[in-house]
Amino acid sequence: MNNYAKLSLKIIFLCLGTVLFYGCSSQKDTAANRGLQNLSARYNYIYNSNVLLATYQEELSQTNKDNYDNFLAIYIAPPTIDYIGTGSAGGSSKDLDEITAKAQAIISEKGLSNYIDEAYLLLGKTNFYRGSYFNAVEYFDYTARTYKKDKKVLLASLNWKARSLMQLNNYEAAGKILDTVKILLDSVKSEKAEPLATLAQMSIYKYNYKEAITYLEQAIKASGKVQSRTRWPYILAQLYEHEKDYMPSLRNYTKVENSNAPFEMYFNAKLSKIRINDFLDDKTSNRKELLLKLVKDDKNFDYTDQIYYEIAQDYYADQEYKKAQEYYKLSAYKSTINQNQKGLSYLKIADINFKDLKDYVNAKLYYDSAVTTLPKNYPNYEVIVKKAQNLEYLTQRYQLIAAQDTLQLIARMSEQDREKKLDIMFEPKKEVATSVAVDNNGKMIRSISIQMLQEINRTILSISVTLPQ
Repeated sequence: MNNYAKLSLKIIFLCLGTVLFYGCSSQKDTAANRGLQNLSARYNYIYNSNVLLATYQEELSQTNKDNYDNFLAIYIAPPTIDYIGTGSAGGSSKDLDEITAKAQAIISEKGLSNYIDEAYLLLGKTNFYRGSYFNAVEYFDYTARTYKKDKKVLLASLNWKARSLMQLNNYEAAGKILDTVKILLDSVKSEKAEPLATLAQMSIYKYNYKEAITYLEQAIKASGKVQSRTRWPYILAQLYEHEKDYMPSLRNYTKVENSNAPFEMYFNAKLSKIRINDFLDDKTSNRKELLLKLVKDDKNFDYTDQIYYEIAQDYYADQEYKKAQEYYKLSAYKSTINQNQKGLSYLKIADINFKDLKDYVNAKLYYDSAVTTLPKNYPNYEVIVKKAQNLEYLTQRYQLIAAQDTLQLIARMSEQDREKKLDIMFEPKKEVATSVAVDNNGKMIRSISIQMLQEINRTILSISVTLPQ
């Protein structure tokens, strides 16, 4: 390259540097300044922030522990920190901190750009994913009011505001906002998937499952993201199954099974397909055989508790309560990681003892185990607690009656027969017949102990009973 060419390049780079310096150092509203700020805001801040947010959402979905006994959440949100302290829920995250810094930089340094609205949306989303929903509501509300002429921004703001209010259990306020969202959907041609998903989630909260199906199907059609091929079809299958519309349910479970869904979702889709085929074919014995085959597969080792639970469900449907209890107990024993599954198995055993076997003492023990194992946000948790408390009174009366029956029986015997009876009862080589339950660690709990029988003996020897001739 000759000296003239080198000099020309130096002059060009110097001019460009000067333009960039003056353009970025001044907030004057000129076409050049606006262009430079738009360029910088779009590629250095907004694009990178959206990449970071997508990465965070993906990591959140991978670490989130879903409860497959209920409808999965259509979108994943952390628990609120507004009531339980800043160290609990979403907390600090390097990605969220970086997104926040970039959004604040746009607002303070790129005031002439066209991306201020997106910066405020990002601030709202970072607060949402930290679990700070009150702050999120304020950011989304400000964005909706300030940029209401832009229908896409308005729709996105109201959608996320509704989600934030739903996380705060303010369903009435969220419902009013979603009424506006429904109207706005017709005014935009794209980016409808997330608002439709929010409407579907609200419909599930309101137990309007048919409406939820309609919204979720529309969301899947409008979305090109991975969740529209895995998570959302799984929830759609759950909804159809709940409504006893088995063919579309089976079709969606199959879609999940054939996708690149996480193994746990794949496994539960496979289990659900077995269950639905059972309904369609009206065969339960074949289903049990298929489920037992799954137990033998080493890949399913971490899910044997769920398999045993499904087998127990079949036995319960056949009114074989003893066999159902056997497999519910196996499920609880195998639930070393999944506490929800363990608690659910305890609850089923308690219900069998309470409703079907009328064994209220055992029912009380298992309700207690369910209460200590299930999360406090489990549906009807307070009802389970109340039932356990009510059975406490009934159990005490049963134990009192049992003790008095034993005392009266022994007291009616002759002194010689009484001595023989007590010798038999306290024979160390013989096992005392007891009713048993399983505690949270799988250990056996004796309902009537040796100490209790010794107390009965002392009571008999210390009282005199007048018997009718």
